[in-house]
Amino acid sequence: MRQISITAPQGSAREVAGIAFAAGIYEVTIGEKRTLTAGGSEIIKDSIEMEVGTHLSKTFLDDLTSKLFFSREEFSIAIRQPRSIVSREKLSTLVRPLVEPSFESLKSSGNSPR
Repeated sequence: MRQISITAPQGSAREVAGIAFAAGIYEVTIGEKRTLTAGGSEIIKDSIEMEVGTHLSKTFLDDLTSKLFFSREEFSIAIRQPRSIVSREKLSTLVRPLVEPSFESLKSSGNSPR
């Protein structure tokens, strides 16, 4: 099982939820967040959360990140792997492994610490 939390531009929650439903996800929770910056500004953003089987999470994330409106500068995605003993989903859909991508460290040109 995966717990997916998305922070998105205000007004985009229903579109993200539609992508989740099209991927086979049964239910999402949406709301609004107030984000404060160090400069003192306040931004309202949409919050989208869902708990889904591993295979559905990959399908959904592939679909979401391929959309033209998706922008790494405006969206944040956090994925957690909670332990689930009670869920609406069948046990067989909860236990498939998700390949977790490795990260690449950013290296600047010139001298880099070793």
